[in-house]
Amino acid sequence: MIKKYVVLSCILLSTLLSQSLWALDCSIPPQLNIYQTDNIYPNSVLWLKSVTGEPIQPITLNSKRTQNSLIPGQLGSDHSFQKLQPQHRLYPDQHYTANLKKQFGDAIFQNELSIQVQPHPPATPLTWVKMPTLMDVHYDDNTGYGAIGRLSMQLKTSWKPEDYLVLIHITNPAQSSTAQSLITRPYTAANQLHEIAMGFDLCSSGVDDFTFQPGERISVTFDLISHDGNIIPWQTEPLIFTLATDQIVNASPVIPAEQTVSLWQKIKSWFF
Repeated sequence: MIKKYVVLSCILLSTLLSQSLWALDCSIPPQLNIYQTDNIYPNSVLWLKSVTGEPIQPITLNSKRTQNSLIPGQLGSDHSFQKLQPQHRLYPDQHYTANLKKQFGDAIFQNELSIQVQPHPPATPLTWVKMPTLMDVHYDDNTGYGAIGRLSMQLKTSWKPEDYLVLIHITNPAQSSTAQSLITRPYTAANQLHEIAMGFDLCSSGVDDFTFQPGERISVTFDLISHDGNIIPWQTEPLIFTLATDQIVNASPVIPAEQTVSLWQKIKSWFF
């Protein structure tokens, strides 16, 4: 009889653990990502980030009118970003596609690259209008599987957010002097300023994740990248942000000792 209870208990324990593991279905983290401005023009470029830093082959672009190739340029100073320069100018009002899964397999999330070329790029220089400010920090470690975090910043430039990218370099002065670099695509906030966001989720460890802890101080610089690949470097001292706890959700409940019961104790109480 005892053997039957032990066997049944083991089956229940295995089922509970399996449900917990399968409830969080994480894909293999991507090793590559491709970045583009929302608006693409005949002289626009794209960017690729690789966590391995290995060289890639040109990416073939197809449209109804012609075929083109995105040629990888030299690796950036941090050996992770590559400019993808079209071999020829893109034709305005043409739609280009590329089969990314065929070339990169599971190393990249995107199945297909899709580009609609606009005819009229911005005619004025890309300049700063409002320096970045930290707007919102969210941190939640009460998910049942681990922590998630997100922070957002607002800024303003002379261009529409659809025409440029922001290259962010982040360091934690207390931990490391090595910067983590991220390319973000701005969008229009409700107050008409431009907003960027970064963070991590339960499946983080991919190419675009930024992980942080409540109360952490970070040092950040912001380079602007125009649609045509011109990088406008940050010109002043890094901005220091404290990921303030009063903006953070981390209300993990404290369970009284008398309410703390192990899983094995629960299983025993069901049968004995």
